[in-house]
Amino acid sequence: MKASIIGEIAVVETHGEKAAQVKKFALELLAKQKNIRTVAVKATNTEGKYRVRKVKVIAGEKSTETTYRENDCTFKFDLNKVYFSPRLAFERQRICELARPGEKILVLFAGVGPYAIVIGRKITLLERAAEKKKKKLPKTEVIGVELNPAGIEYFEQNISLNKVGAIVSAVEADAKKFLAQKSNFKKFDRIIMPLPKTADKFLEGAVKCAAKGATIHFYSIESELAENIYATAEKKIEAACKKQKRKSKVILERVALPYAPRVVQVVVDFKVS
Repeated sequence: MKASIIGEIAVVETHGEKAAQVKKFALELLAKQKNIRTVAVKATNTEGKYRVRKVKVIAGEKSTETTYRENDCTFKFDLNKVYFSPRLAFERQRICELARPGEKILVLFAGVGPYAIVIGRKITLLERAAEKKKKKLPKTEVIGVELNPAGIEYFEQNISLNKVGAIVSAVEADAKKFLAQKSNFKKFDRIIMPLPKTADKFLEGAVKCAAKGATIHFYSIESELAENIYATAEKKIEAACKKQKRKSKVILERVALPYAPRVVQVVVDFKVS
């Protein structure tokens, strides 16, 4: 058995062990690691329109709400109400390093705000450094769109916790409807699409909202057995751009993380012209 630590909660991965064995392991975790206050096991797969993977508490405090730190940011959320993956910390930081002051950035399927807030935090620090030198950076705008009401509630709390409200805003909406509404229509310099199973359904709308020269970060689930694990994603990108009479250029492809046996989550970064 092993456990993933998410803030003050340890989530144990079981592999057919008896309940007594799992309970003993949970109690040992609580005794050895004083920062852990709750031990839980995965109760469901990621499911439902809000992509929540629920957990069941087996030891310690009964609450499934936790506070998690990543990339100098603080995130508060409930594991049984929202989707959150600590395993994407590197990917969030990677994109954060690419973001530049003055960009208009759209994060679709934003969850509790990790992509948006990590970027917002970086830009906030750059703005403070510029102010000390009596300089002013171009205004950056980061909009996160999330359908789950609980996700939006925590997203707004996290904006406040990290003091990025001048840059980051949370919008409760269906991503497809948001992209289609003329009242919301803007040209974005960077669009992040971290919904690997079905992001392709929103790809044409994202391309439509992309400024000339914009970068889109598109995530997809692919088989490791494929001759080219990026080929399917590339075809979807080409098709979406063709429908919008736009051109695309792939600038980076990488495996973001393992997803299942012989299945991986990939990301394709591409520019739109």
